[in-house]
Amino acid sequence: MRRVLAGVALVSSAVACSNVDVDRAPAEAEAAVTEPVSICPAPRAGSNTGYQAGGQTRSFELLLPPPSFTGPRPLLIAFHGTGETGRSFVHRARLAEWAARGVIVVAPDAVGNGSVWPVWDGMHLPGAPALPNADLALVDSLRACVGAHFSVDAARVYAGGHSAGGIFTNHVLRMRSDVFAGGVVASGVFDFTEPVARSALGAMTVIVTWGGDNDGFGGWDPVTGVGASGFTFVEQAAMASQYFAREPNVAQAWCRGDDLGHVWLPMNGWLMDVLLARPKGTSSALALPPVPASAGSTCASSAFALPAPVATTCAPVAQAGCKEMCQLFADCAVANKSVGTALAGELDAIGLAPGSCGGCTARCDAHATTPDDDAVLACFAARSKATTCGPGLAGGLPVFDDFAACCNPHPGSQVCADLCATFGDSTLSAFVPICPRTTRSGPPTAALFESGLRP
Repeated sequence: MRRVLAGVALVSSAVACSNVDVDRAPAEAEAAVTEPVSICPAPRAGSNTGYQAGGQTRSFELLLPPPSFTGPRPLLIAFHGTGETGRSFVHRARLAEWAARGVIVVAPDAVGNGSVWPVWDGMHLPGAPALPNADLALVDSLRACVGAHFSVDAARVYAGGHSAGGIFTNHVLRMRSDVFAGGVVASGVFDFTEPVARSALGAMTVIVTWGGDNDGFGGWDPVTGVGASGFTFVEQAAMASQYFAREPNVAQAWCRGDDLGHVWLPMNGWLMDVLLARPKGTSSALALPPVPASAGSTCASSAFALPAPVATTCAPVAQAGCKEMCQLFADCAVANKSVGTALAGELDAIGLAPGSCGGCTARCDAHATTPDDDAVLACFAARSKATTCGPGLAGGLPVFDDFAACCNPHPGSQVCADLCATFGDSTLSAFVPICPRTTRSGPPTAALFESGLRP
């Protein structure tokens, strides 16, 4: 994602605030919006630094409505994407339009807390321990602090974010549905954003957006160096749409751009019309207003569904196990519209494409020249009987679990060396490391294959 730094100048100020008690029961968290002003020094319009929350020093951008607005004001907490700041995201997404409509906007800066994608701490692999989340603590703290110093409408508190910020918005809405009235999940990964303790969501209105079929990300986090190329968000948006639509207390809508790319859709007015009309606790059916032509988007309140993937069937070759190995990659990766698009180049390199498997089995047959290869392919054949694939990153993981389990004990396998050389530095390695990046140019070793797909 491109970093955008130009835009309307905002007043800068430094604010040093004390920690807010964020370990609250849901009922207490709701009351936190109106805690005494002594909770922290008053934030000011513009850039705020030195804010203490979750054991970290943080910064954020604050937009205030014009003084002509009186009474409790809605609050939007907005999360930026990779390589951005709260300030640059405010300009890129034109969030001043929200303030002009009477909404207080808070846009914090990430500090690289994420364990899977290194921006916001919004994704956790299955089995990961439930550790304190400093970013979630920041959200709770900002909500309380802003509510202590400004008149905030506790029934109209929203979250919104794009790209990496959309990932974190998924997590925030799933973790704090007791206090948020809803939000905008824009081009965010849905996989791995679920709370450790699953429970029904509270009443919310959630709008899932993406830029269209060409909404993809290719870039690097400048702090950590972790990057991705060719990752598309269409399937992730569909998964989020279907999830929120299934929740009995959630009103869900989706908006798809007409091939606008990886953008926050240019429809702030429409988003506000929908959300502000549905304060916390609204139970009526969602009726969407007409979408302005200037938005270049289509919206609906039904769950968004992707078309079925193209089936790929692998035929047997002389080497036993090659068919099963290639079929696993076809089912878990090629047919997967998150993994398959991100790894299209790598899958093509091993001879796989939608509807085409012959190159993979032939390549496997040619590389299988050692006893370790026989053992590896027997392992793939055995594991294929129990492996089940599905949508999203989580649905593609089984084949890479099988990859690690079968290859790890057999460093002499040429089949595994070929797979690792192909996938080791791939886009997927940003999410689930398969092979150490330093081994691509060297010979197979016992350390070549990692089973680190599960913490």
